[in-house]
Amino acid sequence: MRTLREWIRRLWETMYPGRRDGDLEQELRSHLELAAEDAQRRGLDPDDAARAARIEAGGVSQAMDALRDQRRLPWLEDLVCDVHHGLRALRRTPVFASVAIVTLALGISANTAIFSIVNGVLLRPLAYPRPAQLMYLDTELPALGFSQFPASVAEYLEFQQFNRSFADVGAFRTGEANLMAGDRARRVRSAIVDAHLLNTLGVQAAQGRLFAGGETGVPSPPPVAVISYELWQSAFGAQPIISHGVDVDGRRLQVVGVMARGADLMDNHTEIWLPLGFTGDERRARNNHNLHLVGRLNDGATVASAQTELNALIETWGARTGITPGPGHAGHVFLPLAKGSAGHILQMTPLAHQILGRASRSIWVLQAAVGLVLLIACANVANLLLGRAETRQREFAVMTALGAGRSRLLRKAMTESVILSAAGGALGVLLARAGVEALVRAY
Repeated sequence: MRTLREWIRRLWETMYPGRRDGDLEQELRSHLELAAEDAQRRGLDPDDAARAARIEAGGVSQAMDALRDQRRLPWLEDLVCDVHHGLRALRRTPVFASVAIVTLALGISANTAIFSIVNGVLLRPLAYPRPAQLMYLDTELPALGFSQFPASVAEYLEFQQFNRSFADVGAFRTGEANLMAGDRARRVRSAIVDAHLLNTLGVQAAQGRLFAGGETGVPSPPPVAVISYELWQSAFGAQPIISHGVDVDGRRLQVVGVMARGADLMDNHTEIWLPLGFTGDERRARNNHNLHLVGRLNDGATVASAQTELNALIETWGARTGITPGPGHAGHVFLPLAKGSAGHILQMTPLAHQILGRASRSIWVLQAAVGLVLLIACANVANLLLGRAETRQREFAVMTALGAGRSRLLRKAMTESVILSAAGGALGVLLARAGVEALVRAY
């Protein structure tokens, strides 16, 4: 505790030296007067006595400087002095300082803005519990030229029944809907989902509830809806909404829940969630591909083991369902691709890869490009500093003649560089923030 108080006292005297310096100067002046009086008593005239006192006080002055150093933090005092000198030097060359700061700011802002996107999109996991377990499932029909195609209702229900690697599998469709909020119509993003999908994703309601099992997967789902937190804020002013009615595509639906903030589906910016129903015709139309599937692997299951099971299921799908592969919807059943042109498989992809697609490579390329921009900016500023150093040879020569060593000159140059870097970084962060906000609004 005593050491801490000592450091605080020394810091205070370094930052506010006025009164203590006055005390030391008064003490030195008194010493000079006493020494001069003593010299006069020894027979010297006043001028010679004053000169003798000043000569004698040389050692006293050094002692006073040492005492001053003990009471303060000399390295901090030198740093503050260097900063003040650096600021004055940069103010004398505003064109150089402005060009250097703006150059650094542009390079830093571009990198910060793009890295914010990289961090939010590529580095952070999806906003679901245990996102690595989530798989996107779709079909491949080479005969029709489709490498990725939705599944049919029959295929979805059969996969739910046959698979053992997934804890749950859900289905959804996305689209848009017309919503009446008060007296104003809005076009909103919609997701038509079943209860299995909500359970698979692990999303939660901030208010109310989500769809129950008996409300989805039936021929006529009840007239209920769940809205996003953002839509509740923007369209309904965060007013009580649970059990209230809203008009969606001309139908009166009861709002049973509000999703947690930020909850979404496949980066769809979903604003309203509606229950998914299956009619008898949809269950029988095996070649009506209109469902997207998402599954969650069992704890302990791996992607490789799930793929192995999926391949085995495709081999025996016809036998399991009692369907002989053939033309038309009646014979539309999964079949390994090696079995000929009629091959038709169910495939899975990690959900994060499916959402990002090819965009991840483009984003990394963009990050590398702006990284080069920052390197070029730093090289340009370094050249500016070298050119400025050439024009300051006389200034450095004078400082050397006055006793400044090589380390002192280097510290002075480094301090000015740090000031430029700090100013460029601060401006760059402000520009990056504006850039990120603009990109988010555009997206």
